[in-house]
Amino acid sequence: MKYSLLAITLLILTLSACGGAKNQALPATQQEAYEKALKGEEIECPNGADSNGSCR
Repeated sequence: MKYSLLAITLLILTLSACGGAKNQALPATQQEAYEKALKGEEIECPNGADSNGSCR
């Protein structure tokens, strides 16, 4: 009984920590680039991209 409660607690903590990546707020400057990346389109950066692939 103790181990099953521990396992359920750890599962809930893991899902709550790792499950919300889609709903994170992005800065307005990166929102358009993120949507294009999801569609597989080319991202145009007039000042180039940094090492993470974000426009400068």
